[in-house]
Amino acid sequence: MKAYVTIPLIALGLLAADQRSLNAQGRGRGNQIPTIRQLAWVDGSGNVLGTIGPRMNSVLDPSISPDGSRVAVRGRQNPGDVDHLWILEGMSANRITT
Repeated sequence: MKAYVTIPLIALGLLAADQRSLNAQGRGRGNQIPTIRQLAWVDGSGNVLGTIGPRMNSVLDPSISPDGSRVAVRGRQNPGDVDHLWILEGMSANRITT
């Protein structure tokens, strides 16, 4: 199983962790920048199996916990916010920096 960052317009990068990998995947249209991002679990064929955490304005540098139940990210919830570190679990996001 692979985990992908679902981004509507641009790609950001790739991170592998054990048997899972996190990949930023998107489809570009000119220089438009997407405003909403969501982490999604997908299978090897690219079919979305589920999502993790809420939709956010920015999701960067994802890292999966060793047990696969949580993802740490750097990001922001709203345009104009500063980046914070977040722990995503289920559909919730807990900010761990102030």
